[in-house]
Amino acid sequence: NGSVWSEDIERFASWSIDYDMWCKQHFFGDMIEGGVDSTPDNSRYNKSLLPLLPDEFTFDQARDMRRDIGRTTNVRDVRNMLYQWVHRGFIVGDGGRYRKVKG
Repeated sequence: NGSVWSEDIERFASWSIDYDMWCKQHFFGDMIEGGVDSTPDNSRYNKSLLPLLPDEFTFDQARDMRRDIGRTTNVRDVRNMLYQWVHRGFIVGDGGRYRKVKG
């Protein structure tokens, strides 16, 4: 579109980033420093849930597994999880039953 990146724009962008970081540290620095050690343990969300299910399972078993580990059990969330697994090729669905793909 004919736009050119000039040194003036580069200096302004650099200054803007520096100023933004200074403001965040100045106004929120204590809160940031205090929160570093108190972050919640989200490690349970970083592991795959698929190994927690048998090689063949149903929607209800998937929902129950989520309940057992403290995750949401609403239909939308369970369906989304199963959809993602199917889309990624981890499982195949057949008439309400799901089967893990060996790989």
